[in-house]
Amino acid sequence: MRGEPVGQFGFFDTIDDRDVAAALFDRAGQWLKARGMVRMLGPTNPSMNDELGVLIDAFDLPPSIKMVWNPPYYPALFEGADFTKAKDLWAWTMFISDISERFIRVGKAAVKRSKVTLRHPDMKRFSREIELFREVYNQAWSANWGFVPWTEDEFRNVARSLKQVIDPELVLIAEMEGQPIGFSLALPDLNVALRHINGRLFPFGLPIMLWHSRKIKQLRILILGVIEEYRHRGIDVAFYYETLRIALKKGYENAEMSWILEDNTQMNGALDGIGARRYKTYRLYQREL
Repeated sequence: MRGEPVGQFGFFDTIDDRDVAAALFDRAGQWLKARGMVRMLGPTNPSMNDELGVLIDAFDLPPSIKMVWNPPYYPALFEGADFTKAKDLWAWTMFISDISERFIRVGKAAVKRSKVTLRHPDMKRFSREIELFREVYNQAWSANWGFVPWTEDEFRNVARSLKQVIDPELVLIAEMEGQPIGFSLALPDLNVALRHINGRLFPFGLPIMLWHSRKIKQLRILILGVIEEYRHRGIDVAFYYETLRIALKKGYENAEMSWILEDNTQMNGALDGIGARRYKTYRLYQREL
């Protein structure tokens, strides 16, 4: 996909009507074709670095923070408009207390064997830490399907929006001889609290949300990556082990790991190995113009 004239679309929202959906798709396609695109890809909301895809299963389960939900009729609307699958994204889940003794042994060994130092971000130097995250992200994910590098402004805007909900103890930076070579980010699943305010933050939604925020027992591990030359050293396992160990200590019960490309055998294999269960699928669709 990189270097190809592919245009993206997103924020798709419609009733269960093929004619309405077709009109939306066609108009988006016309706009993209007029700008030299030969294929359309989506939904991306608004980019590959944000909320992606169409949920194609597990419609009875609520979405985790920064993940999409849609009615069950959406996949049929896409497929009825000549869209085909571009890529599936997987979400995994597990009860943190189900971590096996074997994984604990493997995780401890991975921390020692990798010879990296794991630390939490210094929130007093938040701006500098964010720039380190961006540099590592753009290196670690550069070979991924659909990768689009973060600009400085994009990354800072996202970081500022998440700063209020970040728990520094659930963020890990891996360093080798003082140089950052990977990081992982887990967030409390704020959607658990937001469900109680029916989309209205003011005037009474905020205190209700804050009250329920104290009771969040689920987290989402949404970013985990290592620069390519440092992979296959068990650093990914060390990230998962340390994050889940800390989360369990802090009283979390469930963890979602998402999203993972369907063909990322290393990450999917690691999750299967720690006892996680694949439970949701999000699909990116494409159509020739």
